[in-house]
Amino acid sequence: MERAIWLYLNKYYKEDLELLYGVGSYVEIIYVNKCINKKIYIISSKLFVGDLNLFENTGEYGLNYLMGNAWGELCLDEYKFLLHISFDLTHSDNSSIIS
Repeated sequence: MERAIWLYLNKYYKEDLELLYGVGSYVEIIYVNKCINKKIYIISSKLFVGDLNLFENTGEYGLNYLMGNAWGELCLDEYKFLLHISFDLTHSDNSSIIS
């Protein structure tokens, strides 16, 4: 399941992901757990952001939107999902801040 979600987000929605979060952005799926009692999947992910300015405007809502599209294409509509997202900056254009 992790591989299928990774494939949809990083390959099929690569252009959308880069429009939302900048060039070089990608998502790492850490794990997917299924809670049978509540019919929900818990997905832990890490978003590597390419452009901090785009991330400030979009936040986590863009990734939730893309995940909703991928979820429907994976034919898992009978289950809901809860997306846990952590964030990381892939590269920084502001090298003057560090020095």
